[in-house]
Amino acid sequence: MPHPSWGGNGGGPANWAYDTSIMPTFARTATMANVDEQMVGQTRAFQNGQLANYLGNAAKVLICPKDAVESRGSKKSKYLARPIKVTSYTWNGSISGLTSQLPNGKTYKVTDFRPTNILQWETDENDPFYFNDAGNQPHEGISQRHGGGRSEDNRTNVGGRSAVGLIMGAAQNLTFQKFYEMVGPRSGLSVPLRIEPANDLYCVPGKPRGGY
Repeated sequence: MPHPSWGGNGGGPANWAYDTSIMPTFARTATMANVDEQMVGQTRAFQNGQLANYLGNAAKVLICPKDAVESRGSKKSKYLARPIKVTSYTWNGSISGLTSQLPNGKTYKVTDFRPTNILQWETDENDPFYFNDAGNQPHEGISQRHGGGRSEDNRTNVGGRSAVGLIMGAAQNLTFQKFYEMVGPRSGLSVPLRIEPANDLYCVPGKPRGGY
């Protein structure tokens, strides 16, 4: 599998979203005066990443259209504070072991996962820290920008939902509620827990359900 990335401010192993030999120079907070210049550098880092050739070198496919609108409007200050701005999405750290990272930037094989395991989701745009790289632990949050009321802290369920990508190559529209039922107690949220028998979020191969 491509690496989900695991290292702050554009460092760490080469990964799906960008070249880590380029990104650290451009991974920082910004102002409206210099954000476009910063994005030129981040786009170049993407184009040298592991998946760019498969995406036609089109960095715009990594940006949710609604995120693009909010980032220049109602959530501009949060957007400018993101170190990594080239993607609205994050990859599941389970691909490389979560907190028990595989050595030397290694990852598990796609055949090590169940087809329904969740590979990618829309990052919680309310916390710029979650954009310190392009990979997260599930409990670090999912966006509610699609549907529901307006979310300002993303710790309150306003009935939102997010697009998620599965290992099998399919996409789903997953509710905030369902996502955090799978996250379980790690979320710090008061959500009724109906954790599925097979946890598609905490899916490190060979680990027990929900394990690291």
